[in-house]
Amino acid sequence: QPGQPFGVALRMKMDEHWHTYWQNPGDSGLPTEIEWTLPEGFTAGEIQWPYPQIIVLEMLASYGHEGEILLLTEITPPATLSADQPVDLHAYATWLVCEEICLPGESNYSVSLQVKNTPPEADKKWTTAFAEAREKLPVSIDDWKTAFSLTDSTVLIHATPPVWFTGDLTDVAFYPFGENLIDYVSPQKLHLTSEGFLLTMKRSMFMASRPDIVEGVLVSNNGWRGEGSEKAMVISAA
Repeated sequence: QPGQPFGVALRMKMDEHWHTYWQNPGDSGLPTEIEWTLPEGFTAGEIQWPYPQIIVLEMLASYGHEGEILLLTEITPPATLSADQPVDLHAYATWLVCEEICLPGESNYSVSLQVKNTPPEADKKWTTAFAEAREKLPVSIDDWKTAFSLTDSTVLIHATPPVWFTGDLTDVAFYPFGENLIDYVSPQKLHLTSEGFLLTMKRSMFMASRPDIVEGVLVSNNGWRGEGSEKAMVISAA
């Protein structure tokens, strides 16, 4: 539909025990990349990354994805697009998939879509998969307040829950967007404080200078709005 953004996805299905990488791959690996070739006036957003899992191999830890995932991207067509014509979208994707060894991969993809002036109908074959993919995207919850502090050996994230939060947090993991902040393989420890929760992590030996802001994703199976709610919350802690 002219001028109306829509979602597309790169579907990735890994064999058992194999994994691809998140936007910050951790100690090793490379993130999946998508290069779009679109008709004139079309724009493509960045990959919308589902929250990752930690994958430990000996003394290294990586952030990645196992099983099957959809990497979502929002495409925006121009409002001046003429209806009743097909448009072709082309993508070139590269990735690294690893188990005990790593294999680089690449492929070209294309899809042809019809332009209409009426709202598009979802393909029922993919409705559930797209819904599940969106459930894994980190959300912003302004009512949660976060801050960070540093010692010579640790990075600490302080999380103060909103007054309406009645849930519990027993397992929390932090996945930073930037590199050289924390030691990826070291355990992260969660503590209950009088104001909320404190997550203590080992500081990276490669941290060159004190960051002004710590950004990333906090993941908890308990849910950040209570039991059964969103498991991943994006934070920007000063």
